[in-house]
Amino acid sequence: MQGHLLVRAFMMTVAARWGEEDARTIGGAQWVGIAGLCGRAGCARALAIEGDDAAAIAKLLQVHPSFHPRSCADLHVALDGGVVRCWLDDCDALREGDSSSWFALLGGDVRTALSDAIVRTVNPRARCRPADVRGACASRGRSRSIRRRIPLPEPAEVKLTKYSKGATFDFVPRRPLRS
Repeated sequence: MQGHLLVRAFMMTVAARWGEEDARTIGGAQWVGIAGLCGRAGCARALAIEGDDAAAIAKLLQVHPSFHPRSCADLHVALDGGVVRCWLDDCDALREGDSSSWFALLGGDVRTALSDAIVRTVNPRARCRPADVRGACASRGRSRSIRRRIPLPEPAEVKLTKYSKGATFDFVPRRPLRS
């Protein structure tokens, strides 16, 4: 919830100073950069998600922090053979009533860039495309299907995010607190 509130404050500040359009553009680039960076570096490695197949992609999507707080975001991930379907059902995250959150940006180019940035951390050949998922918010463009094709280059937003000191953060195994 803290991350969600920080993003809202950031986007509202940018909108107040430079306008709603710039806030959406900068907020989308921020989300893509952070999502791509924390996919492999944070989630996959820390949770020992191995491999580059559809099952590994599905596991990463299930735990990825881009879809938090889970109390507000009704995320679904389904694995059907080599295809992963990921969608948000109607939920509080999609009903905030303004454009000052990452979830409000889930249309068009941001949706595809975000999905591709996340899944490419597991497999650079993975691609996302809109899909029709029964019962999901397909009318709001919140569905994905993943396929393999030509390797994707690392998004510019992720490259820029890597300049942050937080980009080198890694979970360190510690001794047990109790023996």
